Amino acid sequence: MAPVQKGDIISFTLDSKREVTVTWSQITNKSEPYYAIVAKNTRDNVDVNFFVQKNWFDNELNKFATVDGNTARVTITEKFQYGQKNAQGDFRFIVYHDTSRKPYRHRFIETTLLAKGGDIAVKLAKAFGYDQVGTSVSDFLKTFLGDYLHKFQ
Repeated sequence: MAPVQKGDIISFTLDSKREVTVTWSQITNKSEPYYAIVAKNTRDNVDVNFFVQKNWFDNELNKFATVDGNTARVTITEKFQYGQKNAQGDFRFIVYHDTSRKPYRHRFIETTLLAKGGDIAVKLAKAFGYDQVGTSVSDFLKTFLGDYLHKFQ
């Protein structure tokens, strides 16, 4: 299974989102609410972890997604960014947000793995290779430290 690529279409139900807060330093400390969503890549029906800046989702969903009832479909373009565990694309996740923000990719993983409660935290932890939320988070994060999100080319 290849990781999600530019041109792929991901789908998710609108009620599957969970709000998380991502924090980072960019001259000053910053914090922003995002929605964490477990989506499906329609190419191979594989789970894709998707983070959307909350106010963009709430105010501009129709600008980046096609909505049919309770299901949204998003085509991955150069406007999206991604993080992953290694050069092979393991545990790739997608982020849709203001790209002038420069959080390291581990901030999304850390936020999700340390989230308390909710099925989405458990699903995301499993997607990132853990049987339960909070398992060896610090060891896992060592592979993500110091790397910014990547742009789809």
